Amino acid sequence: MKSARSVFDDDKLWFAVVVQCSVQCGNGTQHRNVYCAVTDGNVVNIRPAVDCYNKPRMAEKQECVATDCPMVWFTGAYGEVCAKL
Repeated sequence: MKSARSVFDDDKLWFAVVVQCSVQCGNGTQHRNVYCAVTDGNVVNIRPAVDCYNKPRMAEKQECVATDCPMVWFTGAYGEVCAKL
């Protein structure tokens, strides 16, 4: 799990834990479970989704771009070489 984010409104909020991108290199997708919750100090209590019906809900899926791409060598055909000595 990467990070937690919430949208606050009154005492109820949408809460989600963002997971890593589905790929290590290139375009992928992040999925997350989104819950309606109420906080009591450091405790998060899950509530029925209907309790948060009037609050903006986070998307459960979003695109991501991973940049941990390995370096790759590309080779081509030999060609003529010109050099002045």
